[in-house]
Amino acid sequence: MMPLFVLQRRSTWARTAALTTGGRGAARWMVLLELHLLFFSLFFGIQGCAKARSRDLYWKKVCNQRESVMGCSNSLEQTMRQADADNECESILSLFPRPVEYAAIQIASPEQVLRLVPPEMLDGKQVQTAFHVTTLYIGRGGCKDPVLLQQLVKLRGASIQLTLVSVVSDAKGTAIAVRNEGEFPCKNAHPHITVANAPGVPAVYSNELLDDSHASDPCRAVVPLPAGTCISGTFGFAFH
Repeated sequence: MMPLFVLQRRSTWARTAALTTGGRGAARWMVLLELHLLFFSLFFGIQGCAKARSRDLYWKKVCNQRESVMGCSNSLEQTMRQADADNECESILSLFPRPVEYAAIQIASPEQVLRLVPPEMLDGKQVQTAFHVTTLYIGRGGCKDPVLLQQLVKLRGASIQLTLVSVVSDAKGTAIAVRNEGEFPCKNAHPHITVANAPGVPAVYSNELLDDSHASDPCRAVVPLPAGTCISGTFGFAFH
């Protein structure tokens, strides 16, 4: 764009020429010159704006590409970390003679569990033949947490005293909530013992039953257990 002082200086020259000659031709010449100067000013101004806009679009495109590359890089890094974790889990699980279904704390005295449950909470339901607290479900999807898996492998065969908090039940299932304030490693947000389920309802329903979103469900009954209610268990693994 042409500098403003140049335009002002040329405009001044035009006016001076008109005043000096005093002629109409000079006056017309002055007007034409000022119009030309105005045209060039607008032309270069528009070009400058176009260039500025083009420059802004260019840098915006560069920034978007950079963000895209960074996002792909982060995604690739996460994928690689997960692949390493999967490989580590597979290496650990390959040490077992059979495919692992889940890691759990096996309850030694099933009859002790049943004594804690009001009989009416078992009506019309299928009672489990053995009781446990699932600490890490593996299944066919594989393990995604090698650190927790290693901890549970090291604890295999170790005994633990579990503190039982309450019995929770509805028409679909009955479970006992287990306290875990760092007493044992566990992936489950709501450690529990599944006691019984209605026909066709899987044992995994206990997770939903104990979830906070069901706290206000009028069909859900909660029986608090006396403080210090404990039961013994042993860390182990269940196989397919």
